[in-house]
Amino acid sequence: MVARSFLALLGLVVLGVGTGAAQLPSPQNLPDRSKAPLLYVRFPGPPGMRVTVYPGASTLRDFTAPVTLGFRPGYIYRVRLSNLPERPNISLVPTLEVHGSLQLSAPSNPVNYPAVVVVNPDDVQQVLEGALLTKVHYLEDPQRALAERAQKDQPFEIELPPSRDLMQEARALGRPMLLVRFGNRIFTDTELAREGMPGTILLPGQKALSPPPLPPYLPLITAKFVDPLAGAKPLSEECLHDGGDHGPRAGFDRNGQIQGVDPEDTVAEYRNSIGQRKIAVSNRVCVCVPRFAVLRHACVLGHSQASTRVTDTQHVQSFSRLQAQVPPLSTSQSETVAATQSRERPSGTENQIGLSVVEQRMGLGYTQGKQLTTDVTATCREEPRTVDRPLQLTKWTDCKETHLGDVVTFYIRYSNVGGRPINDVAISDSLTGRLEYVAGSSESSRPSNFTTQPNESGSVLLRWEIQGALQPGESGTVRFQARVR
Repeated sequence: MVARSFLALLGLVVLGVGTGAAQLPSPQNLPDRSKAPLLYVRFPGPPGMRVTVYPGASTLRDFTAPVTLGFRPGYIYRVRLSNLPERPNISLVPTLEVHGSLQLSAPSNPVNYPAVVVVNPDDVQQVLEGALLTKVHYLEDPQRALAERAQKDQPFEIELPPSRDLMQEARALGRPMLLVRFGNRIFTDTELAREGMPGTILLPGQKALSPPPLPPYLPLITAKFVDPLAGAKPLSEECLHDGGDHGPRAGFDRNGQIQGVDPEDTVAEYRNSIGQRKIAVSNRVCVCVPRFAVLRHACVLGHSQASTRVTDTQHVQSFSRLQAQVPPLSTSQSETVAATQSRERPSGTENQIGLSVVEQRMGLGYTQGKQLTTDVTATCREEPRTVDRPLQLTKWTDCKETHLGDVVTFYIRYSNVGGRPINDVAISDSLTGRLEYVAGSSESSRPSNFTTQPNESGSVLLRWEIQGALQPGESGTVRFQARVR
C-alpha cells in the first residue's frame, strides 16, 4: 500500500500535477553552451603568412600571422595557410582535429597557453612532394617532459616512423589535444566555407560564441572518470608541482644516507634531542605553466607493383618417440625431539608511555613445578611538557602563474615547534625536469653548506646543511630561483 502511494505521488510530480510540481526548464534557463572551454591555437608565422578560417554560414575570415584563434573541442576544422615564404602562389589546407582543452582554474586564462602550429620549409617541401604529414600536439606530463628549454612559438617536435601510432604515443607522454594533417589537395574557398560550422571558432576580438547547430562528434580525450566519493583527481599536466613526498617515501638506508628523494620532492632530515634521526616533509606547491610538444611523421605515398610465382612445395615431417623412466625416490628421515630447560631472572624494566615514565622490577622463578611469589615495584613520575615534535617545513613561491622562460622564486621555511633543541638539519629539494636552477641564486637566513648534484629528471638536487642547533621556537628560511623550461 505504501509502495502504491509512493508511485502515485511520483507520477503526479513527473506529470506536473498538484501544488509545487516540477516545471520543465525553459530555453532561457538552459545552461549556456557558449561558455564551453576552448582550445586556443596560435599560428606564429612565418611573417607575412595568411591564415584563413571558415566560421560557417558560407563566410571566411582572413588574418595575418601571428594570430591566435579559439576552437571548440570535438570538431574538425579546415584552415588555409597561404603566402608562404618563397612560395607565394602555394597554399596548404590542413585539417585540425580538436580533441580537448586546458583545464585551468581561475584566474588563469587559457588564451595565454595556446597550442602552436608551426609550418617550416621542410614541412612545405614534404607536402608538395606528395607526403601526408601528421602532427599530434599533446600537453606534456611534467614528470615525463623533456628536460630542455622550450621557446614560446617553437614547441618540441619529435619525429617518429609512420608505423607508430601518434595518438597512442602521445597518451603515454601526456594528453593529446590537437591533431593536424597536411596534404596537397586543392580546395576552393567556396568548398571550405560550406564545411564550416557556426559557433565553433572564436575570432580575435570576440567575447563569446553562439551554440553550434550540431553536437561534437570527436571523442573528448580530456574527459576523465570522476569517483563519486573521492571526487575528481587533481590536475597534473597543467601545473608544475614541487614539494612534498609523492613517490616512494624518503628514508634512511643501512649506511644512514637518505634515500627516496625523487624529483618534485622536498624533505628535511634532522636529529632530535635524544639522537634519533627523523624526516620532515613539506607541503606541495603548484605553478601553472602548461607546455605543448609535438609528435610527427611523414608518410610518403608511392606506387609499387610486384609479381609472385607460386611453386609446388612438399613438406615431410616425421615424429619420434621419446620414452623415459624415472624411478621413484625414497627418503627416510628421523628426528629426535630434545627438551630444553632454562632459568631466567629478568632485571628491572623501564618503560616510557606518552609523557610518563614507568619503572617496574619483577622477580620470577620456577622450581619443581611450583610458582614462586613475585614482588612488583612501580613508580611513575610526570615529565615536563618539553617533548620532541616534528620539524615543520613550509614552502611557497612568488607567483602561481608563469610562462616559458620566466624565473620563479621558491621559499622554504623550517621551524622547530617543539620544546627541545634539534640538530643536524639538512633540507633536500629535487627539482623536476622542467625547472632549471639559476646558478648563484641560493640564499639562507642561517649559516649553511649548500651543494647541488644532478638528479634523474635532468635537473638538480639542492641540499642545504644548516649549521648549529635549532632551538625551540627558532626558524630559518632558504630561497632559490628556477627558470621554467
